[in-house]
Amino acid sequence: MRAVLLTRPLPSATELQAQLQHAGLTVLHFPTLALQSVVQAEHEAMVRAHWAQYTGIIIVSQHAAHFAHTHLQRLHLVLPEQVWLGAVGQGTLSTLKQLWPEHAAFITPNAADSQDSEGLWRAICTHQKHLSSAPAGKLLLIRAQTGRDL
Repeated sequence: MRAVLLTRPLPSATELQAQLQHAGLTVLHFPTLALQSVVQAEHEAMVRAHWAQYTGIIIVSQHAAHFAHTHLQRLHLVLPEQVWLGAVGQGTLSTLKQLWPEHAAFITPNAADSQDSEGLWRAICTHQKHLSSAPAGKLLLIRAQTGRDL
């Protein structure tokens, strides 16, 4: 029997592990990363202070989506329907739709474009051109403490 070493962190490894096992493979889950949410009071205070001014929220990963959802619930902040959620890729988009099933405003790279931050910026620019009469607002970027800036 063939075995696969799965190094993705939870929770993103769960679905892939199930798919691999369904395909008849033995899966050894050995995550090389452990991801956890960090609470920083000064950042939360800033988000609260500017919450009504955000026109878009960019979420860079499935993990960031889960952490954002948890923090917004804890802070009792409701996602306004006019605020769009930007997802770097299709996996993040799927997670956002699961976490906010009633929300309808999503921006993600075009399927033919690269599924990365550059593709997302092109999609955001295209979206903003269609809203040229709308007042500019603030964008909230939800990402890890380290990593590549958008």
